[in-house]
Parts: sequence; structure tokens; C-alpha cells
Amino acid sequence: MIVSPIGFSHFLLKVPEPKNGTTTRAMLVTILHRLEGTPAVSAGNPFKDVKSNQWYTDAVLWANENGIACGYGNGVFGPMDTLTREQFAAMLQRYNQCWNRLKCMRSHPRESQNDNPSKASGRNGITQ
Repeated sequence: MIVSPIGFSHFLLKVPEPKNGTTTRAMLVTILHRLEGTPAVSAGNPFKDVKSNQWYTDAVLWANENGIACGYGNGVFGPMDTLTREQFAAMLQRYNQCWNRLKCMRSHPRESQNDNPSKASGRNGITQ
């Protein structure tokens, strides 16, 4: 279990109980957003189906801002859509890339201000 050391409920406070044991797109981005310490969001809301002041709003905007989850197109994110395996894998891969970038920026702020991702990541562009 990935979150057992501190408890799953820490990441899902104020998140509704999943229906029929399913996880939604909003739930996953909320978990990832909280893993990062709920960073502030600076981008506007491009999604017509993501309303202000919902439990998932900041997480969706953060995930979009960082390229983790960008929606379906045409201004639709689908926050309450059931998360598919493909979406889950894609979002986790993008989160991993984002996490490596953010980790590097925290460790080496000047080096991370580089347009060359291989030098900025220190990993020759390969995600571990």
C-alpha cells in the first residue's frame, strides 16, 4: 500500500466516498496535489466543468498547470469521470516527470532555469 505510513485519509480529507469503489480523475489529482503539499495555483481555470471552490478545484488547476492532467480538450476536464487504467498510468508518468523537475528546481534553483530538460533534470532526459 503506497500511503499506509501516514494513512490514506490524509490525502482524501473532504473527498466524497468513491461510488462502487471507483476512483475519479479529481480524486487522483487531489492525492498528487496533496503529496506535493498543496502548492498554490497561479494559472486561470480553462475548464468549464471545474467549478470554483470545489474540493478538487485547486488540484485540477495545479495538475493542468504542471502538465499532469490536461483534460479532454474543448475546455472539459471530467473531474467526476471514472479514472481509467490508461489515464491513471499517464497521469502517474507525467507526475513522475513533474516531481523530478520540481525536485531539481528545489535542489538547484539556478540550474533548473534552463530550457534544456536533460541538463535541468540531471538525468539525461531519462525518467527513473
